[in-house]
Amino acid sequence: MLVFLPQKDCNYILSLVHHKIIQAKNDKKYFILIKLDIASAYDSVWRDGLMYKILQLGIKGNAAKWLHNFIQHREFYVFWRNSASTMRSSFRGIPQGSVLSGFLFTTYMMDIFEAMHHKMECLIYADDILLCCSDSNLSSALKYIQFSLNKISQWCDTWKLKIQTEKCEAINFSNFKQTPSSHLKLYEQNIPWTYNIKILGLIFSANLSFKQHFLHLKRATIKRLNAVKAIAANSWGARTTHLLQIVNSTIRSKLEYGYHVFITSSKSEILTIEILYRTALRFATGLPKWTPIPILLKEAGQISLSLRIRMLAERFFLKNLSLGELSPLFHYLRPLTRRLRLRKPVPLSTRLAEQINKLGIDINF
Repeated sequence: MLVFLPQKDCNYILSLVHHKIIQAKNDKKYFILIKLDIASAYDSVWRDGLMYKILQLGIKGNAAKWLHNFIQHREFYVFWRNSASTMRSSFRGIPQGSVLSGFLFTTYMMDIFEAMHHKMECLIYADDILLCCSDSNLSSALKYIQFSLNKISQWCDTWKLKIQTEKCEAINFSNFKQTPSSHLKLYEQNIPWTYNIKILGLIFSANLSFKQHFLHLKRATIKRLNAVKAIAANSWGARTTHLLQIVNSTIRSKLEYGYHVFITSSKSEILTIEILYRTALRFATGLPKWTPIPILLKEAGQISLSLRIRMLAERFFLKNLSLGELSPLFHYLRPLTRRLRLRKPVPLSTRLAEQINKLGIDINF
């Protein structure tokens, strides 16, 4: 599976990983995830190799010539303090920020899946690679992963890419104890096991708790709260409407990222980010601390963060379910609309499906 494609964004990968972890726990299997990172991904693309893969796709004629001229013979210079350096030529990489950059990098990475074991799954977003393996036997899962890692290292050597081994991590999401004696190697270096892993900005814990993610959000948001407080002075500060726009774009958006995944967390954990959002609204509106929460939300014209997260998550689930085969998540969400043999965490799709079925609407089609 590869992103930079329609309906395949960060939300897609996060939802897919989350649902696969829950399914593995439900089936009492091991679920091992390996995170790999390509060093200077866009700047390390071998241009001749990229053109070879473009031709392999069947792109020929003037289109191939245009793409060749687009990626070759690129020059750059540095401008600093009204002075420009001499022009330099670039012999590797593809231009960043271009509309074609995603397509070109996707084309360059498209055959990495051939290096995987057939029981492995690979998810790629830009230079982040996630290897997933679910199996009832730990030694078998590790064998499949090590085989894939060896093939990936060979693939990278062939196509002149380098994986940063210092940024690679492994995590075991199963209910069984992790075996410390089992080591996975890449470029003759051990990949360290970890209890918390950051996937596309969302911190997953081995027990599928997001407590560490909320603590990380708290530390990161405090700095932004101080910035809002600084520009919210009574005498010369910004207007309330402008402050609310700043709060929603810089603080609320960060707090609610990954909503469709961490909504399975407990109310006490979600309350951690709810308090941060309320504090930001108090700074923006200038209301004192003892102001009741309903009045604070009314004055700010906002709804509570927990309610908004719930609303966005339900909308995300229903949208993917209504798209049917057009949604890449449909086949993963659909089985979870039936009750699983889990106490916790029960995925949103299962809880929401039960509520919809109570209304007399059958979504188990």
